[in-house]
Amino acid sequence: MMANSKTLCQRQAEFCSLFAHPVRIRLMLDLGEGEKSAGELAEKLGVSQANLSQHFRLMKDRRALRCRKEGKMVYYRITSPLFLQAIRLVRQGILEAEATQDDE
Repeated sequence: MMANSKTLCQRQAEFCSLFAHPVRIRLMLDLGEGEKSAGELAEKLGVSQANLSQHFRLMKDRRALRCRKEGKMVYYRITSPLFLQAIRLVRQGILEAEATQDDE
């Protein structure tokens, strides 16, 4: 059981590193509204498609996103709503910690 725990902890650490970049956080928040095309996301985030492609690859490799092709268009979606919930919880925790710091 210890080996499985270490493996899961390692996988969790690698997964969490996805959210060490603001573009990937913004991607998750935008995709929380529903499936979107790569072009739509690039335009909305003001990021080149080449740069975005690198983020997509990493996020797909870690199974945070799935994609589907429709003609020449590629659409992305979040694989689990729990990932988005985790991002929102961390954001809420940051805001709460900043608010209580003002009290000290």
